[in-house]
Amino acid sequence: MGTIPKSVLKGQMQPADPEARRRALLVVAVAAVVGLGLVGWLSLETARIEALFALDQEAAGRQARNLFLGVTWAAAAVALLAAVVIWRIAMEVRCSGRYPPPGARVLRDTMVRTGEQAACIARVGFVTAGLLAIAAPALVVLGHRLVRALATP
Repeated sequence: MGTIPKSVLKGQMQPADPEARRRALLVVAVAAVVGLGLVGWLSLETARIEALFALDQEAAGRQARNLFLGVTWAAAAVALLAAVVIWRIAMEVRCSGRYPPPGARVLRDTMVRTGEQAACIARVGFVTAGLLAIAAPALVVLGHRLVRALATP
């Protein structure tokens, strides 16, 4: 078990930023609305493809593949974006030697961690970002291979 940094022993806290809370709530609300809109759009697209299937199976198959690959690419883009954000935060933690980094706007009162605790948080961030960065292209490759496997008789 490692030693506890002096700043933690003193109970040093970084206070929550009310504006950051409001922005986070707005981001979650917008993401929920956009997500619900996308689910509705995907349902309509799926119904349209099903209707087309009765008329032209090849065209319906092409559109279904394109829709699947589009969703796969979008998921990969979100994973890459998350990897970049997490990597950036981990770099700030590593360079500053503390978590949260100086100037960070936190959503709730957060205990300041320094030394080995901050370094451990940075390492977890780097590993998480690396795994997401690897998973994104892997998702696209697997999606394309799945489409190709399903298309071959």
